[in-house]
Amino acid sequence: MIANIEDVSSETLKSIIEGSMSEKEGEAVMGFAKIMLGKSFYQGVEQGMQQGMQQGMLQELKEAVMDLMDVRFGNSADIDHVKGLINRLENIDRLKDLKHKIRGGAFISEIKAMMGN
Repeated sequence: MIANIEDVSSETLKSIIEGSMSEKEGEAVMGFAKIMLGKSFYQGVEQGMQQGMQQGMLQELKEAVMDLMDVRFGNSADIDHVKGLINRLENIDRLKDLKHKIRGGAFISEIKAMMGN
């Protein structure tokens, strides 16, 4: 059985290209290919799920911060501008910090300063 791509000899590769390998060699190569493709596929799915969960958590946190802004400061063009800045944030730790500051009674001037505004 082929365990590594490095284990495939140049003769085997030539046989693959020419289509002249034995049935046993072909089965071994196909088995290796299926294992590698399965591993890559699994890793891709896992990575996609992690990214999706991260994006979902980020969006949920943005919505929580903006809801707190509505409750704490009401609606105005100024608040909408700050909420627009918050919506563009991609840093979960920064969003968590904003959420705690707003909950802790921070003034809008403090939130604006945190946003670089």
